Amino acid sequence: MVENDSKVGSSSNLSVKPNSKGPAQIAAVNNYSTTSPAMLPTDETATHSESTGSSLELSIDSLDDQKQPIHQSSPTKFKPAAVKSGRSLRFINVNCQSLTGKKGAWINLLHTTKPDVIIATETWLNSTIGNAELECDSYNIYRRDRKSGNHGGVMIAVNSAITSTEVEIKSEAEILWVKIQCVGHRDIYVAACYRPNIADKTSTAHLRKTIDTLSTSKRPKSLVVGGDFNLPGWNWSDLTMKPGTQYASNHTEFRDLLDDFGLTQCVIDPTRGPNTLDLIATNLPEQISRVKVIPGISDHEIVFMELAVRPNYRKQPRPMVWLYNKADWTGMAEYQHTV
Repeated sequence: MVENDSKVGSSSNLSVKPNSKGPAQIAAVNNYSTTSPAMLPTDETATHSESTGSSLELSIDSLDDQKQPIHQSSPTKFKPAAVKSGRSLRFINVNCQSLTGKKGAWINLLHTTKPDVIIATETWLNSTIGNAELECDSYNIYRRDRKSGNHGGVMIAVNSAITSTEVEIKSEAEILWVKIQCVGHRDIYVAACYRPNIADKTSTAHLRKTIDTLSTSKRPKSLVVGGDFNLPGWNWSDLTMKPGTQYASNHTEFRDLLDDFGLTQCVIDPTRGPNTLDLIATNLPEQISRVKVIPGISDHEIVFMELAVRPNYRKQPRPMVWLYNKADWTGMAEYQHTV
């Protein structure tokens, strides 16, 4: 959510240095999206109402087919199926504006998108709210709640079948890092970042420091950085700034960060009104198999992305199954008579 919206009025266009990968490559990444953006059907029966508790049942794959969504008035607790090793790693980047206040929509979102990794901003969580209240029993949850106030906060949730660990990096900003182990590929470091408003002059610098910390070793890192960055002035399709963009220096600072670390920002379609605020940047653009903007659970839309990498799956212990048909029922009966 933009706490200080930009105003557009000047006739001049501000251009910035192109990314090393170029706007053409960013546009090519977004060509994987077959609907830009994926919007809700206009039929009144397909709208979502928080006051009534109804929610939209819509498969992420059905967005391609534009099928009529199905309603579900009493969503059940979501438990993701075992991740198929053949399919891409699924990410969603979602601005929540209160997780606990939208449980129906939240559970339905997990049902329909079946994400492996959730990047969440504006969770509005605090120390009095436990992970059990988030209806994510089959995920490992990593949180950075805002210490004061009732808003803000970031979270990363990773399917518990996938090996993941939090990366302890101190930062004064709302930034969280998690490492996901992969097979046949470098581990992926995933960040959730929240810039609270367009005027914020510190979050980008703190994000740069955390990436610098990760980059201290000689071995290069695979990065996926997502969140709500509140930079409404960018036209990401051609890497130009909108006329009259406020706080242009904040916009160019973020653009410089992407260039310096070889990151490609892969979201072009608007995520709140006409602005693209919710972003995902990665140095693995060639691994992206799909990017979509889909209906959200707040006044922001959600970014859905698939990355063609294979994570490391935890070995599940084999359950103990009692073979009652092989039990010595006669011997047990005789024993009971002697007791």
